[in-house]
Amino acid sequence: MGLVAGALIARQVAKRLPKVHFGYLIASGYMGYLLWTQGLSSSIALANTDTNSPINVIYQLTGMTFPFSLTIFQPYSWISAASRIAECLNIITAPTPELKP
Repeated sequence: MGLVAGALIARQVAKRLPKVHFGYLIASGYMGYLLWTQGLSSSIALANTDTNSPINVIYQLTGMTFPFSLTIFQPYSWISAASRIAECLNIITAPTPELKP
């Protein structure tokens, strides 16, 4: 649903700002998914912190829960997320040739 919503919003922005490159608008609609894949909205990681969650298979098998500090809030996750954000900002702010009508 999020991919479709991002594309639809980009389409509406293109109607209001006709001079903006449409391909860049569509790409920007999908940039949120770059961080989503880092697990920052992970329902499984959330379930792994709750002993009463029926989808917490780790607790059912081992009797242990895993806090966020051991999953999505590990430094390697933040380093990767920060590098992706920096990469996106670099791409967005890079100079582009003028578009001809």
